[in-house]
Amino acid sequence: MKIRNQINQELEKQLKLAANKSVLAAIIKSQIQQNVVLITTDNYNADFLIQHEKIWSKYFKYATTRKDFAWHKIVAHGIPTDIFNCSKGLDLLKQELEIYNNMHPIAVNWLSTSQNRQEKMHASAVIAFDSEEAVQKALKKRLLIAGISIKTAVFEAKSSKQCLKCQKHDHTTITCKNKAICQFCSQNHSTRLHICKICETVESICIHTTLKCGNCADNHAANSKECTLLAAKKSDSNSNADLNLHSNTEASSILASDSNPDDEMTLKW
Repeated sequence: MKIRNQINQELEKQLKLAANKSVLAAIIKSQIQQNVVLITTDNYNADFLIQHEKIWSKYFKYATTRKDFAWHKIVAHGIPTDIFNCSKGLDLLKQELEIYNNMHPIAVNWLSTSQNRQEKMHASAVIAFDSEEAVQKALKKRLLIAGISIKTAVFEAKSSKQCLKCQKHDHTTITCKNKAICQFCSQNHSTRLHICKICETVESICIHTTLKCGNCADNHAANSKECTLLAAKKSDSNSNADLNLHSNTEASSILASDSNPDDEMTLKW
């Protein structure tokens, strides 16, 4: 919070901005790669931060910056493991997509584990693009990978279907139209904006946090296993859904990791 206020004051001073319209709402670290994420208020956006990077860059040590954007994913089935299941395999796969399919993915990763791929002749990979148009192009016709026609499908993460915005069940975050509810304290703010007023811990639980579930109102986080509503939802799922949960969550986590190289600054608005 201290650095956020310093940057806001510096921007206000150098750019002669209105004192009641701060630029930054929060500065947090991503949970996966510990990258610094700058979140603007509604009055500004990531382009504004990039334009005036020289003003705030002195407050951080980082290599690159990029705007945050939505990912659009597909799954490619039947990729030969004898060619691509190696240390440079994903780089080769990405080259195949760029050279022989005229596609430019932002990330490519395996859907299965390394051990699983060693035991099979073919495997599936998740391919992420920066636009829906690119996804539709990839789905319209089969991909040509190593001279083989590869089947594609829309990637669907079959996790618990708990919205990370409002914490309700049975709909995804991307389709949510409800108001944001904190996963920790159930207050009307995004979880990523949860800040302890005592120790200034951001986006995580600390010793001062008074937990409250926004769904059942009990004293635990909204995604806690103690939640009676969450337990009821999980009991309704079958063993096949549980099997898909591990592989799809793993792929999503890996892709998210690849999207933010170490020491990268992600700008949100």
